[in-house]
Amino acid sequence: FSSRRRHTRYWRDWSSDVCSSDLVWLGDVKVGYTTSGAYGHTVGLSLAFAYVRTNALDEANADGGDLSVHIMGERRPARILPRAPYDPDGQRMRG
Repeated sequence: FSSRRRHTRYWRDWSSDVCSSDLVWLGDVKVGYTTSGAYGHTVGLSLAFAYVRTNALDEANADGGDLSVHIMGERRPARILPRAPYDPDGQRMRG
């Protein structure tokens, strides 16, 4: 990508977990790719990490965006998580 990228968290509302290199879309434009994903049993969400163009993140945050991830042949809706879904302030880690 020619513009800067940022590693970001996504929540997805589907049953299949992503693999690395699944495409991230904003509308009909490819804006990034996933690096990993798994189901978070503690938070009850299917989660993914992705590298996404920063200008796409700004656009998605401004209007809610039409984000999706291409997984197993289908584009599935996704949204950016502004904070970690579990213990965002690190209180459990500090005791």
